[in-house]
Amino acid sequence: MRQGTALLLAAVAVTLLAHIHECAAAPTHQAVTAPSARHEHSHHARPQSAEPVRIDLDESTWDELEEEAHSISGHLHTQLQPQPRVHAGGARRRVAYPLHKIPHTLERRARAVTYSNTLIGYPSVVYSLNMLFGTPQQALRIIVDTGSANLAVATTSSAGTLNGDHFITSSSTTFVNTGGAVSTNYVLGSWSGSLFTDVVGFSSGPRITTEMAGITSSSGFFITSSSSFNNQGILGLAYKALANPHSDPVTPFLDTFIADNSLTDLFTMRLCEVNGTAFTRGGNLVVGGSATDVASLARSSFVFVNLTQELYYSVQATGISMGSTRLSVSCQLLNSPAGAIIDSGTSNLLVQQAVYDQIKSAFLSKVASLGLATPSDAFFEGRAFVSYTDSEVAQFDTITIFLKAPAAGQELPLVIQPWQYLRLVSSSGNLVRIWAISASCNTIFGVTLMSGYTVIHDRANKQLGFAPSTCDTQISMAARPALATQAIPNTVDISVCTIDSSICGSSSSTINLTTVGIVIGVVLGVIVIAALIIFKFLLCTRTAQVNSLEMTSKT
Repeated sequence: MRQGTALLLAAVAVTLLAHIHECAAAPTHQAVTAPSARHEHSHHARPQSAEPVRIDLDESTWDELEEEAHSISGHLHTQLQPQPRVHAGGARRRVAYPLHKIPHTLERRARAVTYSNTLIGYPSVVYSLNMLFGTPQQALRIIVDTGSANLAVATTSSAGTLNGDHFITSSSTTFVNTGGAVSTNYVLGSWSGSLFTDVVGFSSGPRITTEMAGITSSSGFFITSSSSFNNQGILGLAYKALANPHSDPVTPFLDTFIADNSLTDLFTMRLCEVNGTAFTRGGNLVVGGSATDVASLARSSFVFVNLTQELYYSVQATGISMGSTRLSVSCQLLNSPAGAIIDSGTSNLLVQQAVYDQIKSAFLSKVASLGLATPSDAFFEGRAFVSYTDSEVAQFDTITIFLKAPAAGQELPLVIQPWQYLRLVSSSGNLVRIWAISASCNTIFGVTLMSGYTVIHDRANKQLGFAPSTCDTQISMAARPALATQAIPNTVDISVCTIDSSICGSSSSTINLTTVGIVIGVVLGVIVIAALIIFKFLLCTRTAQVNSLEMTSKT
């Protein structure tokens, strides 16, 4: 009965739209294109011959008609049962609704709606959020990573998580096994499993049906040394071109979530630093909206730079300075082999060896000028720490990353404060700090840079926006130096910047990272740290996905 009523309403809506189209085609009414900012193409495929006539209607009329048509379509959609179809090759089934049974609606426009999520974590480990899986809902902690594109969650007790925590697929009435093996290698660890679909969402807001990977086994991927960072999966926020399996990449959760909810193709990330003894700092992930909607997360207006590809969130770096001294670095070296990547899944600042050597040399010169003890080689290799006070750290040089701005002859300076690369990991007893810069055959501006800024990933306009973050830090906000976010004239010629995609070489299967045990503890009544809690992770912890650009060997 309800389905028949819905079909009748659908027929009425289609008839209404037909009359609107006839009016638009009548000689007395000129058909014009509706504002593109308000109406985007529907994510459903439409035959070429059925291209709708767009007409200019006032705002209230658009809202009324769109709401009615979308309501009817949504009602019918809930009445249809998933129709599994065999994908090419027969190894993997996809769940899809027959499009011919779903009535065409008005062109959807991106809604000015945002979905905000609280992040948990801090720079030396990972940032994660809570997500809800299946029916009934199961809450799991998921890593957020802008350097990969798959949503993957542990689905067995032997997947490698702490205490065997995982998504219990047998308890979900909406679970559908689509088949097909999938695996991913990261610089730190790997996982393998199979594909399935189910209903997934953030801790609040709408939930969607999406395809994801069920992790059945892993090696060095999950953090098992501390319950504070007990994660059961990963949410890749990069482009579909980076998704696994390579032969038939799944549509990322983010793509489906944005399309199904008619959101602006944009998300904002704020990663907070450590503040004093608060080692679980967190931040925010906001999906949808605009710069205006996340203004409260920034201390000034956002300044945008163009993306150079739709794979990683890569931009063009134009230079690096240590203090007031610009390093002698070519544009090609800074941007090979895949551009300068902005990545929440890399905790360190990764630069080419020639760049790293100059940064290290300048740092050691500053250590000598301040009369401080020279750090050992083990410190730079991630196997030791230094104990500098806040006042001592404040005397070190800032590092400035320059990015190519859209305007000709302009570049955007982004400042890394010394306490971001001399990263605090314990404030009990001595102030324990680690070195958050690493040499690599890639340029990846990870959390070392991102922890100072709120970053808008504007996929719709293929650009990234930066503004100083409102996160509090170990330095009071009143005393914190301003971070530059205004484009300035270039001081070097960057008119030609050829990227060498082979710079890492075919033998480079991992980024040059060093494993370290971070020492955290307190001896009551003494001034030295004696109790050790070993956190097994990389200083430049990679939760960014390995890809075909030879950054790592991806399977």
